[in-house]
Amino acid sequence: MMKGGQTSPFGRAIDALARLFADCGVEMPVDTSIDGALAAHRLPVGEWLDRALAPAITQGDARTREACAALARIAPSLCWRQNATYRDAELLARYGYCELIGPAGHRRDARLALGVLLLAPRTCYPPHRHPANEIYIALAGRAEWRIDEGAWIARAPGEAIRHPSMAIHAMRTDEEPLLAAYVWTDHLDTPATLI
Repeated sequence: MMKGGQTSPFGRAIDALARLFADCGVEMPVDTSIDGALAAHRLPVGEWLDRALAPAITQGDARTREACAALARIAPSLCWRQNATYRDAELLARYGYCELIGPAGHRRDARLALGVLLLAPRTCYPPHRHPANEIYIALAGRAEWRIDEGAWIARAPGEAIRHPSMAIHAMRTDEEPLLAAYVWTDHLDTPATLI
């Protein structure tokens, strides 16, 4: 909390996302203050953020609407990144993530990574894996998700998707961009690798 009992816009966004993940059994650190160490950084995929957020603020369930409205307020200040091991130019033009809390996040924390992933329309985030257990919650846009050799499953905003450690998983969008929140609670120092 900031002085005077006011939570910062970043803190409100983190609080809204934390409430979504609480339903999945993930507890967030109580301190939602922001260190302020990161400068805003945009990526090519950023052109799709407003298109993802605008309908999500007025549609869907109240929980995802609240999270999307809070993210829209801080959107210009977000530091978007990409996995440094990825080399595919087409993927790099169509994906990015922002770590709100984590070892390299807007708020530094070594216990977990909480952030958002953005995929442009008609994009496949190819099969990849990582040692971290991961939970996604779709916030905006409909996409299909696949784990290991299973079928592609359409997921709507508000749905949680769990990826166990080292499970091969992928996502793909159709006509809409995808904005999804994620949380890692272990193995924060080992990035994903494409398969």
